[in-house]
Amino acid sequence: MILNHGQVTWTTPELAPTLPTTTPHHGRTALDRFNMHRCIGFHWGNISNALLAQFRCNKSEFGGRLIAVDEPWIHWTGTKMQSKQWTTRGEPAPKKAKTVFSTRKVMPTVFWNSHRVILIEYLQKGKTITGTYYASLLKKLKAELAEKRSHLQKKKILFHQDNAQSHTSMVVMAKIYELRIELLEHLPYSQNLALGDFFLFPHLKIALRGHGFSLNEETITLVNNYFAKKNAEYYLGGLQKWKHRWEKCVELQGDLC
Repeated sequence: MILNHGQVTWTTPELAPTLPTTTPHHGRTALDRFNMHRCIGFHWGNISNALLAQFRCNKSEFGGRLIAVDEPWIHWTGTKMQSKQWTTRGEPAPKKAKTVFSTRKVMPTVFWNSHRVILIEYLQKGKTITGTYYASLLKKLKAELAEKRSHLQKKKILFHQDNAQSHTSMVVMAKIYELRIELLEHLPYSQNLALGDFFLFPHLKIALRGHGFSLNEETITLVNNYFAKKNAEYYLGGLQKWKHRWEKCVELQGDLC
């Protein structure tokens, strides 16, 4: 059995457990699930240990070179009024217009470091994130760094992204190599260890709660303003929380759930 970024490959097919078909546990015994959890947990511990070693080797260098990226769906509720009707004299008044609620969503791709958000790009309506699209964002990121973070031009970026297919496609890997970006290994299958999931986006979604928008642009403005108001201490605090979770993961031998 080989572990690669959390993916399990069985080198001896006849020894492989039965994979699920209709439900997550269908075809698997309790022992199968336990062993799979142990394998993934062991992998988490190894990756966390390696990230800790890299962080402790030179804390300021690690923080100065680190850039993370994530892309959440942000759901929001818009309101619209049903059309109103004019009446002539003597006609009964029409019924009061009802407010209709519609749920919409917007997806920002957010690049940030230990001091600030560097770049936010919003996915156009009806589009999906592809390798080509994501590679174009990496090019924009590099241009942004060249213009505003020139000190990073001579250093390799320490880059953290998840293992989504659009992030690991051949076109993206070629762009990462071209731009001299060093990838940090990602901890798969764990929101507790994903920087965007436990740090950056939960507070944003709380800030958006209760707001009613009629246009995507209003949501985008609020998101941009939210990040613009955060100071360097906020992002440094996120890095320290990440480090603490690595330590906890190593301490618990990968069992951080």
